[in-house]
Amino acid sequence: MFRRSTFARKWRRAREIVGMPEGFRFYDLRYTGHTLPTQSGATLKDTMVWAGQ
Repeated sequence: MFRRSTFARKWRRAREIVGMPEGFRFYDLRYTGHTLPTQSGATLKDTMVWAGQ
């Protein structure tokens, strides 16, 4: 498990490597993970099951 400061450094570096905007938070990946399947044709029920709802 990472300490918070260690995780922040690693997340910042990873974000820079892949070209994500500076304000993109790790938690934003959750929303991205729900949006992409829906845009690709997954049903609302599929997305809810995948999200654990």
